Amino acid sequence: MEPSIRGVRRFPQMLPIAFSVLLLCALSFHSAAASLDDADRAFEAGEQARALALYDAVLASDPGNVRALVRSAMLLSWERKFDEAIARYDRALAADPEHPVASRERAKVLSWSRRYREAAEAFRGVLAREPGDREARLGLARTLSWSGSQEAARAEYEKLLASDPRDVDALVGVAQTWAWSPNARQAYPAFRRALEASPESKEAKIGLAHLDLSAGNPARAARSADDLARRFPGDPDVRELRAAVSRALGPWVLVGYDELYDSDGNTMDTVRLEGGFGLGRNLDLRLCAARYAISNDPASGHIDSFYAVVGARIAPRQRIEVRAGADRSFETDDFRRTDAIGGISWAWGLGGDWSGSVSAQRDTLRYSVFILDSDVIVDAYTASAGGPVGKGFRVFATGSYWDLSDGNSRRGFEPGVWYRWPARPVRLETGYVLRWFGFAENAERGYFDPARYAAHVLQMRASGTWGSRRNSWEAVAEAGIQSYTQDTMEVSNDPLETVFLTAGFPLAHGLLLEAYAGVSNYAFAGISDSGLPDAGARTDQFRARQGGVRLRWWIGG
Repeated sequence: MEPSIRGVRRFPQMLPIAFSVLLLCALSFHSAAASLDDADRAFEAGEQARALALYDAVLASDPGNVRALVRSAMLLSWERKFDEAIARYDRALAADPEHPVASRERAKVLSWSRRYREAAEAFRGVLAREPGDREARLGLARTLSWSGSQEAARAEYEKLLASDPRDVDALVGVAQTWAWSPNARQAYPAFRRALEASPESKEAKIGLAHLDLSAGNPARAARSADDLARRFPGDPDVRELRAAVSRALGPWVLVGYDELYDSDGNTMDTVRLEGGFGLGRNLDLRLCAARYAISNDPASGHIDSFYAVVGARIAPRQRIEVRAGADRSFETDDFRRTDAIGGISWAWGLGGDWSGSVSAQRDTLRYSVFILDSDVIVDAYTASAGGPVGKGFRVFATGSYWDLSDGNSRRGFEPGVWYRWPARPVRLETGYVLRWFGFAENAERGYFDPARYAAHVLQMRASGTWGSRRNSWEAVAEAGIQSYTQDTMEVSNDPLETVFLTAGFPLAHGLLLEAYAGVSNYAFAGISDSGLPDAGARTDQFRARQGGVRLRWWIGG
């Protein structure tokens, strides 16, 4: 009994300690509650930095506080700290697996970080529990649209419109699915329906302005941008629209360097300086000066090229360009000559989203010293048309005729079809092209001039962005077989491949840096669209590579 007697005797002495512990716990709980309330007040007041600091303080003492986790995750996502935000949403959902806000907001962050497949699954999980959750349905539709699944996105928007035909977000979303599809013309009436439901809809007006830009009507887009800037000063989407208009109408300068080299020892280095500016809202002027340094050791020469281009938008979907200038050629024996270059082109919209173009151009054939010394001038006439067919398909065809100054001529035809794949985080297109041309004779002027050339080509084009500065990339690849008759030589089913890569890096103050590189084994050096000095060589022994950089500056952009 003695131990219990001693415990009873010590109980009065322990009361002050127990009371102190209880008091500290109460004070700690009161402090945490007060900090959480303070954080909520800062959150509601838009004091994001202070709110995040207060939520972090709450989580330091109470790591499982769901409200602090969810709201701090929102703040982190608004700062584009997507991984940190998702980690906090995961902690909140571990404590409350069906928390509606955490589930929905986590799905939004997944879509913002371009994890489209995961985002769509997360939104569908929310909708499985709450089919009437409008925000989740809207988030799923936007995610599908951003990933390229425009038809699936449109179906989700239509479900929202079935509940509320004047849902402006859904109406704008439907319009965007058309604007980002091959049938872009259908976006115009869709955006107008959104404006009928909400005449002051900023998103609908921005969408229409971007459509005007892409359709070649920057004047109307500029008027819309000016009006939006007055109504929504400082808005980032309006600022992006005005920058796009400025690029379409404002002055710009481009400096570029390009090197082309083939396995026959031909090189052509090009230095280019271009600039342009608007002459009113429907006219623009472009000026270009370039030097083509051509060599095949030990012979070398160069061409200095100067020209101006005046462009006119004569209708929303019609544009005419007139080019005029001269090439000053310095041949390998120091002989100098001047040749006029230039041309005219016209592009216009056909029915729906179909378009066509025709052009007539005169240029010096630039590639090798042999061609340079042969003084070959080409008058090229082309006509093309293309447009969407079915779901995701686009067909096109181009016909051409060359009249060369050495008495030769060439006819060419190139039909093809492209398919854009839906539901991918990057833009992906694949296609097939039949490429055919034939020269009237073998002129032996250094360019590749077969009587018959035919190639069956499979093509792939992929593009996307990465990084916080929206760096861009594009990859183009071709693979196929080529056959031709050159003089007495017959080549059948020879393999061909081309790979071309481009990366763009937006810099400050309207600067864009682009770098590109490519390799090819086309019989006629397809990268440069010119000929070869040694047409008798087997094509599997021929390679051409090309690379360069461009720095473009939109002045004031």
